Amino acid sequence: MTHTGFIAYTDDFTVVSEHNVHSHMYADDTQLYDSSSLVDAESVRDRPTSCVSEVAKWCASRSLQLNDDKTKIIWFGSRSNLAKLQRVNLAASRNK
Repeated sequence: MTHTGFIAYTDDFTVVSEHNVHSHMYADDTQLYDSSSLVDAESVRDRPTSCVSEVAKWCASRSLQLNDDKTKIIWFGSRSNLAKLQRVNLAASRNK
């Protein structure tokens, strides 16, 4: 697919903004990111997880494929805050 074809194909990609998640797109890669306090960590986990599920549906409706092997959630923070997060179930659930 040409660059122009890809842009035309993905021009209506509004799924991410509907989930209040930030995104960065480069070529055929999309990064979702969000931030929160420790108190809201579960909701931050749920928003991108729900968004990825919707992105997969959007891709399927256009005969595109989301590569699940490359879909990951990575937590960034100070060592002490990351240790506090371990007490909360933050494993991303797959909604398929």
